[in-house]
Amino acid sequence: MKVEVVVDGVVSINGLGESPVWIASRDELEFVDIRGKALHVVPTLNTPAAVRSYQFPKMACCGVLSASKRDTLLVALEDSVHEFNFVNGELGDPVFVLPENDRDPMKRFNDGKADRNGRLWIGTVGLKKEKGVAKLYCSTNAGLVPMVDDLTIANGLDWSPDGSVLYLVDSPESCIYAFDVTEQVGNDEIRLENKRVLTRCVCEEFPDALPDGLCVDVDGNLWVAMYGGGCVFQICSKTGEKLRTVSLPACRTSCPVFAGPNLDQMYVTSGNNGAETKDNKPGALFRITDLGTRGFPPHAARY
Repeated sequence: MKVEVVVDGVVSINGLGESPVWIASRDELEFVDIRGKALHVVPTLNTPAAVRSYQFPKMACCGVLSASKRDTLLVALEDSVHEFNFVNGELGDPVFVLPENDRDPMKRFNDGKADRNGRLWIGTVGLKKEKGVAKLYCSTNAGLVPMVDDLTIANGLDWSPDGSVLYLVDSPESCIYAFDVTEQVGNDEIRLENKRVLTRCVCEEFPDALPDGLCVDVDGNLWVAMYGGGCVFQICSKTGEKLRTVSLPACRTSCPVFAGPNLDQMYVTSGNNGAETKDNKPGALFRITDLGTRGFPPHAARY
């Protein structure tokens, strides 16, 4: 197994690199700097290339592959989701907005992904991290509807390989929940049932570390970044047992994703606490190779 720095120095001081997305058709990986209000684009990951960066008027909370056009990415700002056009570098009009009953200057969107049927799933967070104020929304013909409430931070999410189980992180609870996904074939109905705790993530060396972003590999196991722990855990989806830990030279590791032509390289974003040294690279984008597994390509959101 090998860990290396791919990109360093683009996440702002006190910024938070998050939500990496692999776009195979463009041979690029995109990730956001939430607090830096920016999107960073890393082209041609196997050869050195300049990173392109785009600034937004509000915090950029996550990016999701778009099924609408080749050269677009869905970017969630604090209270709205927009098409971002890579050709002209512009944001389009909102395609989704935070529902009216959640429109509050002290709330914003957080992490999000699309499922295999093109639905956008996106969580929220209260800026004061109040218990119970966050929700997980799903896009339907009626717009965004709440699927899970009573959360503190609706954070990393992904699905089992067959799509039958949704995994969701609630960071301050140190918890990864699992839900059974029930879909009604032929219409837009979808339900989450049998909510249970898969595991509570504990980092022995850094007891204040919290689970953040996650992804699932082809074997069905979860990979979760431990924010404040400088590592990524591999978690067994059947037992919740921690299978292994990959350490990284940045304390605020935030979100992993599988990428590359064979989807066997893992990229991990991180937050920048300004404490960079020769052996500590906060805010860097890392690549981990030779993990012995691979992931899935991202699904694109339809709207």
